[in-house]
Amino acid sequence: MKTVFLSHCLSLPVPSAEPCVLALGCFDGVHLGHRHVILQAKQLAQSRGLKLAVMTFTPHPKEVLAQGRGTVNPLTPLHVKQALLAKLGVEILFIVHFDLPFSRLSAEAFVEQYIGAVQAEHVVAGFDFTYGWGGQGTMDRLEADGKGKFQVTSVPPLVYQGHKISSTRIRALLQSGEVQSIPAYLGDSYQVCGEVTTLAFRRRLVRSVVRAEVTLAPDYTLPAPGTYDVEIRLGNRIYPGMAHVTGQPDGSLRLEIEPFHPVKQLERKQVLVKWLRRRGACEAEKVRRAERVY
Repeated sequence: MKTVFLSHCLSLPVPSAEPCVLALGCFDGVHLGHRHVILQAKQLAQSRGLKLAVMTFTPHPKEVLAQGRGTVNPLTPLHVKQALLAKLGVEILFIVHFDLPFSRLSAEAFVEQYIGAVQAEHVVAGFDFTYGWGGQGTMDRLEADGKGKFQVTSVPPLVYQGHKISSTRIRALLQSGEVQSIPAYLGDSYQVCGEVTTLAFRRRLVRSVVRAEVTLAPDYTLPAPGTYDVEIRLGNRIYPGMAHVTGQPDGSLRLEIEPFHPVKQLERKQVLVKWLRRRGACEAEKVRRAERVY
């Protein structure tokens, strides 16, 4: 997959641009709804003998537009998004740097300077995709803004149990700790990556355990405070275990992992944590009672 970074006042012609079917969106998480959009673009590209391209934006537009008044916790860092899109068969990825000057482009200017510049012959996006200053551009007017230079497909939402499959819905499940429900929207269990920074050895009633504090890599989001069943990937090995998320006085969250089996040389190692389910209050209380140190 070719990756091309674009910024405001980009120079023409755009490197690697060639006639393509272009899927538009933030694609935060590359969840099942996003994959539905990209699959439709892929089918169109194959039927027309064109390249499959994606245009996405970084950082998250809502974070830039908030101008420090709030944060949007991403589901996937950019490099993870790139890997997921490559697995879906995307051939060209255009990553637009979203900043305030870019956000002030009119809807018509965005279409001309970006969609036109990458030689899109057909554009595919979710029904609620907006573009241009104040989100004035909508899917209903995209073809008109393109002045006949490309066709447009607006993809309706995917719905699961009455909820639209969306990044917003997945973030809400994280905030409520309902990680066991996330695969139905994301397509897989939620995962975070980080580095083990400190170890604490504890003795329980029947066995000794190790708790490892994990510092998250940038652009990952933790679920709500609680105790969770997780899978811990260290290199090529996967260990079952628990994760403990606790709130801190400054409002941040602390992550500790506890493998159920002995792990050698855990400190300063990169780990991938896959969240399976939140333990109930009774289960968590049993863990707390067993954690006194002898």
